[in-house]
Amino acid sequence: MNNKKVGDIGLILTKTIEILVKGKIQKVGYRAKVMNTADKLNIKGEVENIEDGNVRIIAQTENEEKLNQFINQINIKNTLIDVSDVSVKSINTDKIYTDFKKIVKKKETDERLDSAVFYLKELIKVTKEGVGYSKQSVEYSKQSVEYSKQNVELTKENIEISKENLGLTKQGIEENRKFHSELIYRFDKLDNTLNKRFDVLDNLLNSFHKDTINRFDIVDAKYGKISENIEKAISSINRVSINIEKLLEKSERDRDDYKKSMQDIVGAILKLAKEKN
Repeated sequence: MNNKKVGDIGLILTKTIEILVKGKIQKVGYRAKVMNTADKLNIKGEVENIEDGNVRIIAQTENEEKLNQFINQINIKNTLIDVSDVSVKSINTDKIYTDFKKIVKKKETDERLDSAVFYLKELIKVTKEGVGYSKQSVEYSKQSVEYSKQNVELTKENIEISKENLGLTKQGIEENRKFHSELIYRFDKLDNTLNKRFDVLDNLLNSFHKDTINRFDIVDAKYGKISENIEKAISSINRVSINIEKLLEKSERDRDDYKKSMQDIVGAILKLAKEKN
């Protein structure tokens, strides 16, 4: 069977695989990590250290998606564990695994001791990180003290500024009073000027109103005469129209009589012609 690297397209198509892991992975709790990951994903199989310093894993499941997740999650890189290569190949086996176990050889520590070492190292790592956080907290505390000192200085400055503002406020009140008096005087003066101009405007409007009424009266009188003349003209037109209609009716009757007379004359001529023949 050909080996395939993690990340190859179409990597896992089987249910049972053999994984060869290389790197700094022995005596650092790597197998305990593998077992914990297998337990979370419900992967069955086994893990063991081999003499060349690598780790061999058999993984078996009916869920290929979880098998891919398992391969990705055991590719670990942290302070203690440094995986440099993960090779995977499918295998044919009749063996059915019912759990996931670690194979411990004669010269290896037992499973509990191996796990204890791993967790102890993890504890050391966390403790170091905690010390780092403590140092940062001390630095923050120092900075907070400096900020407090600065705030005290700012408070003193604010007090001085408040005193200055108080003096400015008294001066501002006096200036506001003068401004208010001047403003009232100017408004009174403007009010008088506007009243005078409104009186002039009112007189102009009244004069315009009277003149407009007179002009409308004249127009109304002239319009009355025009209207009377128009009514007479319309009456005359109506009479002429009636006379024209009567003339048309008489002309129509005369035409019919003329047509009938002509027909009688033609008939008489035709009759006379026949008698002569």
